[in-house]
Amino acid sequence: PIDFSALFTVSTPEGVVLYQALQPANDALRIEVAVPAQIERLDVSFGSLSVNANARQSSITFNFPVND
Repeated sequence: PIDFSALFTVSTPEGVVLYQALQPANDALRIEVAVPAQIERLDVSFGSLSVNANARQSSITFNFPVND
């Protein structure tokens, strides 16, 4: 196996970083981020992969493709 890590980031669309850490690709990650009520959208990224999420949800799941 190849060790691969990438930067995992949760931020607002305006670029305010709420969480950021170097994350190994083969490890599961679960975080809880308190988001101010006025924030409606979040950007979640892992390396060059990213998704936009509705911040009004109580839980957001982010899965990235894995090559077998």
